[in-house]
Amino acid sequence: MKGFLVLEDGTTLIGKAFGAPATVYGEMFFHTDMAGYEKLLTDGSNAGQIVLMNYPLIGNYGFSERDKGVHMPKALIVKDFSVDPSHFECTKTLSEFLVENNIFGLAHVDTRMLTRKIRTAGSLKCMLTTDNDFDVNKEILNIKRVSGHVSIPEPPYRHIQGDGESVGVLDLGAAEPLLTQLSADGYDVHVFSSVTSSEEILQKNVKKVYLSHGSADPKQFSQTTKTLRGLMGHVEISGHGLGMLVLARAYGMDTCKMKNGHRGANYPVLAVETNKVEMTKQNIGYCLVNETITKEVTITHTNVNDSVVEGYRVDGNTGISH
Repeated sequence: MKGFLVLEDGTTLIGKAFGAPATVYGEMFFHTDMAGYEKLLTDGSNAGQIVLMNYPLIGNYGFSERDKGVHMPKALIVKDFSVDPSHFECTKTLSEFLVENNIFGLAHVDTRMLTRKIRTAGSLKCMLTTDNDFDVNKEILNIKRVSGHVSIPEPPYRHIQGDGESVGVLDLGAAEPLLTQLSADGYDVHVFSSVTSSEEILQKNVKKVYLSHGSADPKQFSQTTKTLRGLMGHVEISGHGLGMLVLARAYGMDTCKMKNGHRGANYPVLAVETNKVEMTKQNIGYCLVNETITKEVTITHTNVNDSVVEGYRVDGNTGISH
């Protein structure tokens, strides 16, 4: 089946549609990972987005029953995809996974050209469709009206019983990996939505609060910043990815959208206090505005490539982007 990609600048490409064909609109960004596509597609940091893979062949080891996610991208664009994966845990193909999770797939398009466009212009709004009769000029107008705002449904309160210390997690859209780790470490985990009040959280007698990754603009979490201000001085707070930026906003710092974001593996990050470089895996599209960082904030990590702040500490609370 033919699939069509239309960018906001009028570029139109024809490829092969697979997965769950439909008509979808959104922002497209590129990801540089050479492996781990199954984690990428189940990472809530990509929720509501259109993901372009730089690595040309995707799907060659399929998916296992363990590969599950809650918030997923709208579409996946690849150069080519495997229809005959090989792995001892494989239970389904890439196309079958996309169908199950209502994700549009598009292959056999020039992903290098698309990547160059994004590197020049930043994330691009676009449309994907299998409709042969679409009007390009009309669709360009529709695409330009697409909001870059990603809305994530508020999750219900959850309690994951553990024998260890009681901790809270503010779920900003991608809490599952964090929950898996905390649960494996034996913590008694209370999961809250981003709009939960500080009073409700403190009633659970948690000792620490973690803010999860996510895909949304940190500026949309005004209620969360209010909650964090109510928690400061009562519990230790740690923000990860999007959570790092929301915590920074609670301290009065500002955030902005990066041109291309940090999406992929092997991002070099300088640990300022040890002067050692750590190689990290990242998936984030926003950063701190350096001019708004106050003298009370200790910068702990910076990106070697572009000097973006990757980690900080203030009042005993920490933020880390990776």
